[in-house]
This record gives sequence, C-alpha cells and structure tokens, in this order.
Amino acid sequence: MTSATRFCTVVCLLFALAACTAPDDASVREGLRVESSAGGLALMRARASIVVIPFDGPEACFAGQYGTEMAGVGKAGRLIAWDGDPRLGRSDFVVSTVDGKPILRAHESGNEFVAVALSEAGGRFTYLRAGSPGGQAAGLYWTSFDFSQGGFVDTSEGDSPQGDWSPDGNSITYEKGGGVRIFDVPKGSSRALVEGHDPTWGPSGDRISFRAPDGRAALVTTEGAPVDWPVGAYHTLSPIRWSPDGLYVAFSEERPLHIPLVGAYYDLLVCRAADGRAVVVRKFGAGSGDLQGFYWILDYRHFCTGCKRGEPFN
Repeated sequence: MTSATRFCTVVCLLFALAACTAPDDASVREGLRVESSAGGLALMRARASIVVIPFDGPEACFAGQYGTEMAGVGKAGRLIAWDGDPRLGRSDFVVSTVDGKPILRAHESGNEFVAVALSEAGGRFTYLRAGSPGGQAAGLYWTSFDFSQGGFVDTSEGDSPQGDWSPDGNSITYEKGGGVRIFDVPKGSSRALVEGHDPTWGPSGDRISFRAPDGRAALVTTEGAPVDWPVGAYHTLSPIRWSPDGLYVAFSEERPLHIPLVGAYYDLLVCRAADGRAVVVRKFGAGSGDLQGFYWILDYRHFCTGCKRGEPFN
C-alpha cells in the first residue's frame, strides 16, 4: 500500500467515524417536524442576511428589514429586536412581532441598544450601554417597552452580559466576571449564583442553564443547587437556548474528530431536554461567526413578510 493510499484510507476512516458520532435521533427529528408543522417552530439567525431553519421544510434566507443585526428574540418566540445600522442609513432600534409588525421604535437609538434580551411577559428588554464621563456607567440596563420604567443592572467589566429574562419577566440572569448572577428587578438587587458563562432561563422558571467552566452544558436551580440532566453530556460553545415549550434546547458544539482544514468544524444541535437525544440541524466551517446567535421562533411561515429574499451564509 502506497503512502498516498494509506493517507486516503485514514482520511476516509476519520470521516466515517465523525459521521457515526454525529447525533441524529429519529424520534427527536420527528417531534421537531410535528411542532414545526403545527406551530411553525423554527430556529433563526440574522447577520448580513437572515436564515430561518424550520424542521418540516428547507431553510429560507432573507435580507434584513430593519438593519443588519437581529439583537434578540423573546422567550415566547414571537417578538424580535433589531439593531439599526447607521452605515446603511438606519439608526432606529425596533422591536417587532415575528410577522414584521413594529411594536416599539426608538428613533436614532440603533447604536445605543445592543445585545438585548426580550421579555414578552414583562414587556421589558435588557441592553448594553457605553459609559459617559460624569454620566451613566457602562454596563447592562433594563427598560420597559414604553421607556417609563428601567434601571441599571450591573457593570459589564469586559464581558458581554446580554442577560436572559425569567419567564415572568421579573428577574434577569447574566454573566459577570466568569460567574452567573441573578438580578431581581422589583428589588433592584443582584446575587451570585455559580461559576459559568452564558446563562439562560428555562421556561419552567426554576432552572437556569449555562456553560460550566469546563464547557459542559450545566443546569442549576435558581438557588444555585446543581441539577443532573442528560444534556450535561454535551460541551457547548454557545448559549443554551430553550424552545418556548421547554422540550428542546439548541446550542453549538465542536464536531467530534473534525479534520483540520477539511469540512465543517461545528454543529448546531437541537437536544431533547428530557433524555439528551439530539439531531444536527446545521454545520459551520472554521472561523464562522454564526455559532452564538440562533434563537427559537414560532409561526415561521409568517416571518418577516416585508423582507426581501437574501443569500445563504455559513
């Protein structure tokens, strides 16, 4: 056997091994297809173009309606925040329904409200704000949709603490200094919970998922007690985002046995929270900037009805 033949054989075996270890559970795929068909469940990500990934049909790509970046999606999957891009002559910050109807428009504020999390239940959102000499501190803030209420949450200290709302819209979990914290909006106070990154609040209201320091997908109670769950077998590179009904979580994971400079490096997984079984719904190449920002939406067939068709991205 020549060296070239041996090399080709090794590469083929590696590809076969990687394919065998990629999750593809038929029952998870069928459950997602049923939910997608009945309620329009899908995953969505926006950059220069927007991709919508349903589970009962092909991907759809759109050009942005309000700007180049989708800033966040409500936990119920029905509201979307958009950051306007002043370079494109769009400087408004907009919150719209999935079908594109604006419910909030902050003129000339597209570069003030960034990395937001939305609470449909509380009619509130979080945003990061730069500091000013003698003025407001840099960090994470919250406000109501009508801007009549709001306040400072915490300093960012170099993190990207976009935060995630509790299902009732009264608390925010966020990252600061390598730790997960909870901010109580009515009390205006914050407390440390556990070491970790990218916390997200589960729909039940009594659990918070996060990336553990070792990268594991971890789960704790709102009092900080660890909770065993099957999803803990995975190591995530992104926030763990819950489907609106709490049955599934989505996150990005490094591909097992990936081959340098060949093919995709990362998988976007959808995992059933009850048993940890999963499917791969998208693959990403090296250097992709799309690992972090996939969100769940409902009623995807009516998404962005005013948007033009866009080009796929990876």
